Amino acid sequence: MFPDWEFPAGADSQQLVALLKDLRFSFGPKFGISLTLPADLGAIRYFDAKAMEQYVDMFEFMAYDLNWGRKTIHGQTDIRDIEHQASALWASRISLSKVNLGLAYYGRGFTLQDATCSREGCPATGIIKDGPCTHSGAESVLSLEEIKKITASRGLSPSLVGQAMYKQIVWDNQWMGYDDEDTFSMKRAWASGKCFGGTMIWSMDFYNHGRV
Repeated sequence: MFPDWEFPAGADSQQLVALLKDLRFSFGPKFGISLTLPADLGAIRYFDAKAMEQYVDMFEFMAYDLNWGRKTIHGQTDIRDIEHQASALWASRISLSKVNLGLAYYGRGFTLQDATCSREGCPATGIIKDGPCTHSGAESVLSLEEIKKITASRGLSPSLVGQAMYKQIVWDNQWMGYDDEDTFSMKRAWASGKCFGGTMIWSMDFYNHGRV
């Protein structure tokens, strides 16, 4: 098993800096070091990104899973929310050329309370139904592969949600917000305009196989 430390808190903040310093000393120039930063203002405040910057080759900014657990319809990758959460990056004064903007190869969806109300802010009774491969349970996730298959099999017409830079599809009482090649391109352009170093994705299995 691989350790997944999400996320440091309190005294752990400087211990994480010390760990990265030790790793850089041990690895030298032979290996690269990357570090994931949460797109959550509550969690990222425990990351001393400026102190870590000299020891890492790149930061991965998790610009997804936003608005998780809401009871109303809202996309998990709304660019307006991403920009708000990224204010912690501007405040840290780290070089954005070392930061990759995270893109999601999956969507999160809801079961509508009223099938005739499917816009942002409409109430939901719960998460979307499981997909044939993801079986997401409480995660509310469908892979991009599954979303594309649902769209094709049901003859759905995806729509772009305003200035939010994500798409939605609606069928029966199900709502799904997600990104695809079109909105990936829009988000890459946005990231380039903000001087991010690049983008990263989570994750390839959601795109190629529709499995977790």
